[in-house]
Amino acid sequence: ITGESASGKSTICKTISNVIQHYNMPVTILSTDNYFNDISELIKVYGSFDALRDNGYDVDSPESFQLDVLHEDLIKISEGENIYSPEYLLNGTGVSVPESKFVPSNKVIVVEGMASMYKDIKDIFDLKVYIETDIEIRKERFMKRAYTERNQDLGNAEKHWEYILGAGERYVKPVREESDLVLNGDTNLQYFGKMLEYIHAITNNFEGE
Repeated sequence: ITGESASGKSTICKTISNVIQHYNMPVTILSTDNYFNDISELIKVYGSFDALRDNGYDVDSPESFQLDVLHEDLIKISEGENIYSPEYLLNGTGVSVPESKFVPSNKVIVVEGMASMYKDIKDIFDLKVYIETDIEIRKERFMKRAYTERNQDLGNAEKHWEYILGAGERYVKPVREESDLVLNGDTNLQYFGKMLEYIHAITNNFEGE
């Protein structure tokens, strides 16, 4: 599941997870945001994450992710092997802790984040979903998250919003055409849950001749 920043990827993943668990199907959700490169030394050099970004570091580019590690981990869990993924700390330090988060291999594995469609990562999945949401709704979500979860001041939040708009145009929007489904990230999640239940019903209760 991919889409631009604040499009609703994580929220829809939680809805998918809740519906799947309701039918007693084990589900794993893996966020590709944990595969950001460790940039802690660069942050020390520039003084802060914002200063590093302002000096041209392209945070959301494919080169800013541990795509080789992600690819290897996805192959392992798709083959039934549990893994330990990295964990990228969202505290402004840029630290990535290797093999930190336990990720069990389950019948259903949902992978969310922009990196899920980068390079050959996208070729692993059975179903590719793109989430798109009105830009004003996305900005409202982004700014709220910047204040409440990441303690960013207004100036830095505005700068980063401008950055992610450009990054979305460069790296995320082009993969829309390669997706199997395009969903509205502002849809009524109760309706979305009912749709998943319906799909489950017709795919599991069909009796062949």
